Amino acid sequence: MISNYILAQMRDDLVYLLPSGEIEASVKEKLGSTNRGVDVIQAGSIVATDADEGMLLDIVRMQNGRVIKSIPLEHATLFTDSDGGISPLLLKEVGKDNILLYATPERLASLNGSPLIVDTGDPELDEELCGFYSVSTGDGKRAIYKAIPSAENLNPPET
Repeated sequence: MISNYILAQMRDDLVYLLPSGEIEASVKEKLGSTNRGVDVIQAGSIVATDADEGMLLDIVRMQNGRVIKSIPLEHATLFTDSDGGISPLLLKEVGKDNILLYATPERLASLNGSPLIVDTGDPELDEELCGFYSVSTGDGKRAIYKAIPSAENLNPPET
């Protein structure tokens, strides 16, 4: 199961931010949380539940933090401007290199090679988060996927 793989890959010297999502919920459940907000995990334990932006920023500014994010089943959008507690400011603080993407092999197959979409509501940040990501399928395999800004950011409406 992908949640077991994620837990086994976690390092004790890092904090992991888990927003809402199917895979994230499975990881949280294994650690005893049913929270739908952002949980913080360190050394195999939940150290904060339903953390707000201020708490999350304080945590990642004091310690190395990583965001665990699954690719949603409904769409191929990585981040939206209402993405369950993972705000644009938090994403800027964490940085692209500390975003860990996960998806089941079936979910990746359903993308048919389409790129992932970044739409944080901040076009500058969307550009920073674009590029290539290694997506883990939880079985030791990875796929490389490109992330692009949303079409709205590529072609903003004229004023």
